[in-house]
Amino acid sequence: MANLSENYEKVRALTQVEWQMLFDLIPEIQKTEKFGEFEEGQTLEDGTVELPYYQPIEIVGDLIDVVITLDFVPGWNWLEWEEGDDILCEPEPNYSKHKIITLCKLLTMIVRADEFEEGFLIENFEDGTILKILKALKRKIG
Repeated sequence: MANLSENYEKVRALTQVEWQMLFDLIPEIQKTEKFGEFEEGQTLEDGTVELPYYQPIEIVGDLIDVVITLDFVPGWNWLEWEEGDDILCEPEPNYSKHKIITLCKLLTMIVRADEFEEGFLIENFEDGTILKILKALKRKIG
């Protein structure tokens, strides 16, 4: 597990080109209203049942790819990060007041949490959370 100072160093070492990979997603996210569809489960020919799932659109996958590529906070235990839950549960969160590392942790947490809570990432796209975090990061990075 990486310690907190290693994660700060990892984020500080990101180049403008690497940050731009993330910021290039903003225009597409801004013009999109629906980020995925809920697909009902069905019974397959062999009799097995496919569970219902969310089918994301391409921009959702693009964000996942960039977050994984940048690997903001390697080895960090997002499951135990209560501050992140508190921030995401605020009625009107002000992402601009948070440090860059906190915003990176929020993005990582949202992407990873989707693996355990189907549709969580799409929900955070549709309610504007992802866009707000990206814009706050862009303002801070410059």
